[in-house]
Amino acid sequence: MRPSRLSGSATLRRGVLVAALTAGCQPTTTTDVGGGSTGGTTLNKLAVASYTHVMMTTNAFSSTLGWKVNGTLKTSGTAYLGRALNDTVRFASSTPLVPFEGNNNGGTTAFFSDSWLLTDGAHYSGFGIGVLNSSDPNTAPRFVLAQLDTVTPAANKAHVRFAHFMPGVGPVDVWTGAPGSEAKVITALGYGAISAYQDIQGATGTIPSINVIVTPTGVAPGGANVMTVSGVSTIANPSAYTVAMVFTQSNLSVATTKSIAIYLER
Repeated sequence: MRPSRLSGSATLRRGVLVAALTAGCQPTTTTDVGGGSTGGTTLNKLAVASYTHVMMTTNAFSSTLGWKVNGTLKTSGTAYLGRALNDTVRFASSTPLVPFEGNNNGGTTAFFSDSWLLTDGAHYSGFGIGVLNSSDPNTAPRFVLAQLDTVTPAANKAHVRFAHFMPGVGPVDVWTGAPGSEAKVITALGYGAISAYQDIQGATGTIPSINVIVTPTGVAPGGANVMTVSGVSTIANPSAYTVAMVFTQSNLSVATTKSIAIYLER
């Protein structure tokens, strides 16, 4: 596994993702806490998970998140769009439903607490999404977990899945490819959803960069684009990525700029 993250010095500009992946950065890695049993139950299974903070507020900058798993605080200090990587999650054969909590940087206020069934030996990417204190069930804070696969991309391709994490934005289509030759790869991706993996043209070799265009569902690229991110060179074959469509600020009342956050998975 070779996960990466948005570095602290990465800059997101309107329509352009700058330095999304920094090879030399040192991402936050959680500590494997816990033991071989709890409450007399043997924890004989384990998975590996990474946690990403994509949760917004309505009128203030979102605080850093702490992550609690199975009732144990694993790490804190995760900034907006940042990640905590490679957490070992232990569970028992009889209790594979694992609770995940995002809280106020390790404090007692839980912003969400959701349980997910895990598979022994699997790797996952988790995302805390939504808007703090939202009364809308569609945008209330929640945890989204998606398993990584191990499929090798086709020749000269990258293995990419797309995530829609822009509260208040309806379903979207995603187009990608060489500049001027973008093709639709995702149709009707709703808020909070993560697509299946797609093999797309990598930005190395004869094509040094690609464009990512996001449109309202059923609308062709043009003047109504939700966003256009040009010259993306960080999606390279034969690696695998989650490409998250996000607001560039955690304050929803001022976060009018949309872009993509690219997370290297392997």
